Amino acid sequence: MKKLLALLVALLLVGCSSPAEPTETPATTATPVATETPVSTSEPVTTPSIDPNAFVGATDQNGTPNVVVTLKDGAIETLVIDEITTDGLSKKELGAEYAPDALPAGPWMDQVAELEKFIIANGVDAVELDDAGKVTNEDISSHVTIIVSNYVETVKSAVEALSAK
Repeated sequence: MKKLLALLVALLLVGCSSPAEPTETPATTATPVATETPVSTSEPVTTPSIDPNAFVGATDQNGTPNVVVTLKDGAIETLVIDEITTDGLSKKELGAEYAPDALPAGPWMDQVAELEKFIIANGVDAVELDDAGKVTNEDISSHVTIIVSNYVETVKSAVEALSAK
């Protein structure tokens, strides 16, 4: 945990001293990174990442989901979901500063925390989504009203990649 905190602080300091453009994260052989960023024919694809161990999902209009997952006996033990905004900033690092609008179920961070807890307790396959990508599970649907389909798909990809090791 201390290493992760130190890494996040170091990334924050490096990010503050350079332009706010997303940079390419080099892939390493030791850390699997699931990237599903759509390929553009005119510009190189960059996959911003909050953590070198993060699995990077598909970029949409809201940003690029990043998830860090650890498994124990095939089940999710820890889960951190974040999203890099189109400006290259981490929504979790932005904290209260990230507020696109007043959200009915509370701030983005609180809703993602509820989703993380639900997935850890029940597994990612237990998350039920409607056609709009919103949670329909009765026990958390009032706490998570944002579109989460991209986060759920990224967590599924991460779990599959880690399980295949």
